Amino acid sequence: KMGNESVSTERDLLADKLVDANAERDVLSHKLAEATAKLAVMESKFNDLKMGNESVSTERDLLADKLVDANAERDVLSHKLAEATAKLAVMESKFNDLKMGNESV
Repeated sequence: KMGNESVSTERDLLADKLVDANAERDVLSHKLAEATAKLAVMESKFNDLKMGNESVSTERDLLADKLVDANAERDVLSHKLAEATAKLAVMESKFNDLKMGNESV
């Protein structure tokens, strides 16, 4: 019975962490979607400027720099999302192992 209670407590703590990890992943996923949308708008504007004449070259150059930054931001968010997803998978596996162990007690 004592072992069962400690597993139950550990499982409850892990369940809370799972909720937090899921929320963190959802936030990162949302930020990644926003960054991707922002990048698409910037790329479209950049292509429009490329089609235009050379008088907009300064604006185009500034936008090119922003595109590089936006791409980098999206890459960072994508990496963080992948890490959060992997962390969540490990936690879910551990949670399921604890659930299985508890049922056998």
